[in-house]
Amino acid sequence: MGLTSSSTRNGRISSNRSGNDKIVASTRAMSKALMNHLILSKIFYQVSIPDLKSCRLVSHDWADQAATLLGCRVYLHAHQLFVYHGSNLNLATPLVNQKLIKSLKIYEEFDTVAQKNKAIDIITKGLSMLISKDILHVSAFMGKYKICLELDIPEKLNVHPNLTSITFRPGELKENGSFHPLLQSLIDSAPNLTFLDVWASFPDLERCKKLESFKLYFHRSDRAINIDNITAMLRQVKNSLTEVELKYLNDAPGGYQRRSMDVPVMSKLASLTYDVGHECLHTKFLNEENLPALKNLSFKNSFASRKLSDRLNMWQRHRGVQSLTLELCYKHRQEEFAERIVQLFPNVGKFEMKMNFFAHSSIHEINRVMEQLKMWELEESNVDVDYLGQAALIVIILRNMSLWRAYSPAKAGF
Repeated sequence: MGLTSSSTRNGRISSNRSGNDKIVASTRAMSKALMNHLILSKIFYQVSIPDLKSCRLVSHDWADQAATLLGCRVYLHAHQLFVYHGSNLNLATPLVNQKLIKSLKIYEEFDTVAQKNKAIDIITKGLSMLISKDILHVSAFMGKYKICLELDIPEKLNVHPNLTSITFRPGELKENGSFHPLLQSLIDSAPNLTFLDVWASFPDLERCKKLESFKLYFHRSDRAINIDNITAMLRQVKNSLTEVELKYLNDAPGGYQRRSMDVPVMSKLASLTYDVGHECLHTKFLNEENLPALKNLSFKNSFASRKLSDRLNMWQRHRGVQSLTLELCYKHRQEEFAERIVQLFPNVGKFEMKMNFFAHSSIHEINRVMEQLKMWELEESNVDVDYLGQAALIVIILRNMSLWRAYSPAKAGF
């Protein structure tokens, strides 16, 4: 049996202790890193929403961070947070983790006829009951029921300083503007609003000094569009808007009104989408001077009540437009518009087109449309075709696309 000297034994002990110290130091560094909120956010962001909902986190810090991230990624059904005691709206118990109350979805759902205004009560009363003041997003879908016109809608709601996003869908209402007081009160309660997507008439945006993205769908009960109202509404947010989308939800508007008035210069507006089937923008507005930052332009056409060429004649030359999306319906087959559109927007590098063709569409008609659009030198092009007819039509479309002057291959979807 060999004998081990004390110096050798001490050396081994010292080596083991040094190794253990390194492991402890490494573990501590790892633990410290995993307590960093930025690192945790990166880790939890890779976890799917179902797994994030079901995972069990033993660390309170991890659970809080995961709940915060989950609250930002999903909408919480607001109806689960409230109950009625008689006719009084109250918070449900047990209370939900406040970190989850960031994005709320409000919709028409009630157990009894007496509670038919629950969605409205949540907006006018419930939001102010919540302990959390960190509500970021509210989406309200009010359904098809007719709001009681005698319902008392307060002009002012409690201020929600962190509310930056509102989506509002009033449904099909027989009474024009019935939900307007409710929507207006909600908008006014959010002084830091940056995103607004609504079906409405003409909301007052005077207090929306930070609004960046505005999507307005004129409600189908509005039988006339007053262009002056649209112009005045855009003037209220001319210094902040970067994106605007305007669309009309009725194919038979009663008429338009336009007076001579000053139109705003929207210095930051980079993206504009509007329905060319209806006249909703002032002709003095559509130029480089009033839209100096415009880069992305989309012509939608929900209905074929107006010629595309008529809408193009409303525009002045704009050399800043770099991306153009064009939606063509069957009535545009006979139109001559390509030469005009290239003259108006000569610097387009990205072009997207959506077309509708039918069984009676002739090869001549398709060639007529497609050949007009090969004048740009494109960096990217995409074509989406909805058609009912022979497969030979696809060949014609692809053949024409191959003649377009593009730096990258064109993409087509059928």
